[in-house]
Amino acid sequence: MKKPFLFAFVLMILGHSCKEVYNPEVDLTKAALVVEGLITDEPGPYTVKLTKAIPYNLNALLPETGAQVFVEDEDGTRYTFKETSPGIYTSDPNKFKTVYGKAYTLVIKTVTNKAYRSSPQILYPKGSLDTIYPVIKTSPLRTYIGGELFIQNTKGVQFVGDIVMQNDSSPYYRFSNTLLIEYTSKFAKDTTKTPNYCWMKYIPYEYLNLSERMTQATRVPQSLGFCPLDSGYYGIIKEVSVVYHGGTPDTIVVNKKLHVNIISFKQYHINPDIYQYYKSVNDQLSARQQILDPVTFQSIGNITCITNPDEAALGIFEASSVTLYTYYYLPDLSGTSITFKKMNSLDIEKLSEPDCKTTPPDFWLNL
Repeated sequence: MKKPFLFAFVLMILGHSCKEVYNPEVDLTKAALVVEGLITDEPGPYTVKLTKAIPYNLNALLPETGAQVFVEDEDGTRYTFKETSPGIYTSDPNKFKTVYGKAYTLVIKTVTNKAYRSSPQILYPKGSLDTIYPVIKTSPLRTYIGGELFIQNTKGVQFVGDIVMQNDSSPYYRFSNTLLIEYTSKFAKDTTKTPNYCWMKYIPYEYLNLSERMTQATRVPQSLGFCPLDSGYYGIIKEVSVVYHGGTPDTIVVNKKLHVNIISFKQYHINPDIYQYYKSVNDQLSARQQILDPVTFQSIGNITCITNPDEAALGIFEASSVTLYTYYYLPDLSGTSITFKKMNSLDIEKLSEPDCKTTPPDFWLNL
């Protein structure tokens, strides 16, 4: 009768020993180089970011400093990128201007004499969307309430653009978009004061937004993002709070009112190998932990260590033209239709962070 007790005791000891924390030693000198580089047809400067792949339990990034970084065109001309902050290398906009149709290659040499090259990247001409239009629909949307994740059906506007192919040698695109929400904020008791002019940003897509592969001379609808119609989703609601002055309660009411929504869409005309990289990342992000889901190492970039081909190098160098589209929209009171109009180009990504001002900012849309 003592054997079952002894067996249970041994299992308890083994279970306890499995809880020991194992901290392996990591040789950071052998950490893989991570490259994030992008050049476009927009005015520079352009940047290349170099870091080291680090253990997940370290809080700080490890920049790759002191490297020699160049972009080389197909004619052999090299353009130097200078290190402007640790691990950030920047081009001289007066010396480096991209040209459509040319191929560009990123060249890196680290302080440890390791050399890296990217695959050649052709700068293709700007792509185009034939039309962009809104569709009001209900869609499942992720949201956090009290720190918990919920998925709920939300009424909103789905933006769609039609891509028309016309003898395009590289029909590969990715899209990004940013919503600018302009609203006014005012204390209810201040009847004489003008309101504050406020704004915030919202990214209306969940994963990398890629075009489908297309044959030439076809028209394909492209999803560009989904935005909830209820301004309360973005926190534009009446706020009521109570403060005490010497024991006397005072109710403070702040009225917030939506002014207008402005959304910008960016269309990047990318190379086939970069499209495949983003697609593999997309597949990884949208995986549902099934046995046949893609694994992380399938997301292979276009950077190679030429001094040691067996050494891993992560990330990409991308050359892409960029087309910017900007629209504003306002839903009606019933939520069944919206006003949707094209406006002058506005790169919302480059605007300052959310804030409120006593006077309208330069980008405030006067309707």
